Amino acid sequence: MPDLITITDVREITGLNSLVEERKLKAGIEDAHRAMKKVLGLTGYALVYATPGNFIVLVLLLKPWLAWSAREMAMPEMLAEADRGGIFKKGGQDYTPVSARDYAMLTNAARGRAESRLEDVIHHLINNASTYTWYGINVDGEERINNNTKVAGGISFRRATGQDPYRG
Repeated sequence: MPDLITITDVREITGLNSLVEERKLKAGIEDAHRAMKKVLGLTGYALVYATPGNFIVLVLLLKPWLAWSAREMAMPEMLAEADRGGIFKKGGQDYTPVSARDYAMLTNAARGRAESRLEDVIHHLINNASTYTWYGINVDGEERINNNTKVAGGISFRRATGQDPYRG
């Protein structure tokens, strides 16, 4: 099955430099697809993945979120690389350090953009519940990401499977 986003999509949507090696983005793209499975649920993920042409509007919303998520998740690979001599940061032809502050700023910017695109996806799914009837279906207690469980401000608000979602 083809991925809903490719390395080319990540580069075009996020403005990532074309010289970034594909191998450094691959794990980020895989992680973004795993997150998509948690947002759509197993049923929705299978439907969208198998027939993306039937969900054109949703795919158009998913792509920016997946691209920014992939870029955020690939940041560690883009920053440093393990070699037999240790872990190194490479800048051009030289190995130069990137400050922790700059790295955090870049990662947080990508995370913020990904989270705002995720909100667009979730709002679209909720507002079009008659089209995406599978969105609310939970198969065998699967882990889901929705408005109640998504990350906010660096803190994960996860709830136990037996916990009532009402927080009033």
